[in-house]
Amino acid sequence: MSSYGVAKLAEVFECIPNTVEVLEVGEERVVMLSQARLVETVGEQVENVVKQVGRDKGLPLHLLESEYEARVGQKLPTARLNTRDVREVVNLLHAYVRLGKYETEEVVTPVDRSYIKSIGRKARQILVEQEGWKMALDQFKEQMVVRLGSEISDNSLMKDLGKLLEVRDGVVGLVPLQRVGKQIEDMLGGQKLLLAELQRRYHTQWGALPMQSLGL
Repeated sequence: MSSYGVAKLAEVFECIPNTVEVLEVGEERVVMLSQARLVETVGEQVENVVKQVGRDKGLPLHLLESEYEARVGQKLPTARLNTRDVREVVNLLHAYVRLGKYETEEVVTPVDRSYIKSIGRKARQILVEQEGWKMALDQFKEQMVVRLGSEISDNSLMKDLGKLLEVRDGVVGLVPLQRVGKQIEDMLGGQKLLLAELQRRYHTQWGALPMQSLGL
């Protein structure tokens, strides 16, 4: 662990707060996945279960918990996800699965990622064309209508593009990770750089990497 600049396992966990949480329970310290990482993990698991069992028709909502337990080997962590029932779990995992209907039955289906990737590319392109890679939310929505040919809902904006952009006080911009990615993209251009040289140039132009905001 000394290679990472830490001496104890507990210090490692403190360096990756977006991955794990360390809780004090009496005199013991308990380690568990952070809420964000848990949502990603369970989301991927549920998506795989739905694809395996539901196939083209989707998985009936009332079967999700039993199929999850049978295929993952543990109960769906409803309480750990801060949800009350399986319906709320599905709503929380909106980036992976969605609730719909097949004939008269409620079913869970995988998210069409090809569509999300398409609107994500267009949204990013709009923002990187702006000064500071941000713009007024209303103007952004107008540009999305022009690029997509249809209006993007607030629900889709927050759920589908949450890892790409953020909205604060009526202004939409790239999330920190995307901002750093764009900064590095601009520095590289079409050239290759040694990692040490890239780090030096980044520090000169932008300062220290915002490790905390990147969840590192």
